[in-house]
Amino acid sequence: MNSNNKYIKSYFFILVLLTIIVSQSVFAEQEGGFSISPFINYNFSRFWPPDDTHSALLVHSIGEGVELTKGNLEPSTFEDRNGFRLKGEFKQYFIYGIEDEYKGMYNEFEIKVERMIKRHFFLGIISTSAAKKPVFGGLHTFIGGLGYGYEIIRKEGMSLIAGCGLAVSDFGIELSNGTVWPILPVPIIFFEAGTQLFEFSFEFLKDVKLELTFFPEKKLELSCELEIDPFDFGGIRDLGFDAKLVYRFSQNDYMLIGLGIQKNGFGFLLSEKGKEYGLDFYSAYGFYKVSFLKLIGGYSFAAREVYNGDRTRELKDGFFAGVSLGWSF
Repeated sequence: MNSNNKYIKSYFFILVLLTIIVSQSVFAEQEGGFSISPFINYNFSRFWPPDDTHSALLVHSIGEGVELTKGNLEPSTFEDRNGFRLKGEFKQYFIYGIEDEYKGMYNEFEIKVERMIKRHFFLGIISTSAAKKPVFGGLHTFIGGLGYGYEIIRKEGMSLIAGCGLAVSDFGIELSNGTVWPILPVPIIFFEAGTQLFEFSFEFLKDVKLELTFFPEKKLELSCELEIDPFDFGGIRDLGFDAKLVYRFSQNDYMLIGLGIQKNGFGFLLSEKGKEYGLDFYSAYGFYKVSFLKLIGGYSFAAREVYNGDRTRELKDGFFAGVSLGWSF
């Protein structure tokens, strides 16, 4: 790991540590400690080249992070919410089998802080793209912001939080002098509704996310997730989804198996603005989870490379596999 990558990783862990220190002072008068949930994961994807003149495309990713919670962010309808959540994750990608200018190592991280006091919701987030130099490579490599929301609706089976925040990034808005306008107001919306038959959630934050689950907490569960980046949506290929069927061996999710189909992808940014590499594909997969271990693997198809947003190349099919470990104490 070179000195620049060490600096980025140190910056990430310093931000996490400072957030923990501040949150400890906020909760100094409350009883009980934090619930700590560290995790680590590794994923590997391989795609066969379109012809004999190219080598296979390989993507390795290693992620590590921690989630800390205190209080209760999801109490029953008749209790006041008073909780805190911090989640930080750092991830490194190693990609080979593409044009020399784009291959190599990329870094990304995300830190998200949520604070709920009765009906008042406070949020802070910084999230980078997978880039050669996230944050330090320019505004186009990250998005950060602060926001406030108020729980307008809270009743049995339904909750709606709405508010507004200020985000900092490169949104593609250029002034007459050629500089980028970096600040934009963005909506904050969290909506949840559910019965014993289904659960539905809608989130508008950095991305737009929808999730619909049938037969929640039953032995057999069916769910579908949709995700769109409203600042970078150019067509149906940019719509991410994950539909899966899950079987529970026990009600506490100690052991699960499942099958699914998803649209997935990666995006990697070079230091020079406008230089980027994208890879998107569909996959059918299966997974198995027991205790703190989760294994996943599947077959990938209809893969496509995108260079600098406009030059594309179709790939042959491939496969992916991954393992993740997560604890809570």
